[in-house]
Amino acid sequence: IRLKKEAVVSTQSTGEERERLAKERKEQEERERKEREAKREADRLARIQARKDAEEQAERDRLAAIEFEKQEKERKRLERIRKEKEEEERIEFERLEKIRLKKEAEEAEKRAIEEAKRRAIEEAERKIREEEERIARIERERLAAIEAERLAKIRAEEERLAAIQAEKDRIEAERLAKIEAERLAKEKAER
Repeated sequence: IRLKKEAVVSTQSTGEERERLAKERKEQEERERKEREAKREADRLARIQARKDAEEQAERDRLAAIEFEKQEKERKRLERIRKEKEEEERIEFERLEKIRLKKEAEEAEKRAIEEAKRRAIEEAERKIREEEERIARIERERLAAIEAERLAKIRAEEERLAAIQAEKDRIEAERLAKIEAERLAKEKAER
């Protein structure tokens, strides 16, 4: 467009017009140069801002990565502590459970021993009672036999004495009868 205007002006305009157009062209070139410089400056500032933004973003990303790594380390540390605590609690629970089971076993064994002892004592006492009853029965039977023998001897002695007494009574009766007979015979003879 500019070159076309210049061609038209060169054929139609006067020297003054050319001078005015040259001035306008110069002003136009100056404006264009300033616009280009302003655009370059704007581009430069935009690049600087973009670089600054990129650097800030990179810094934010770096800090975020550091924070993430820090949080991850903290999470792993807390997880490790939690697992260690759980392991300690499990070991403590198993230890207490072993103690409880051992105590229960000891108490069960103690009860079993006491029960066996009680049964043994009861069995011994039963056997002693049975033996005492057997001895008492034998003693009663022995005393009963002695008593029966004593009574039999007494009855035999009584029967012997009764027989002796009966014999004595018979002899005495015969003697008295004889005396009475002799007395009667004597009286008869005297009459």
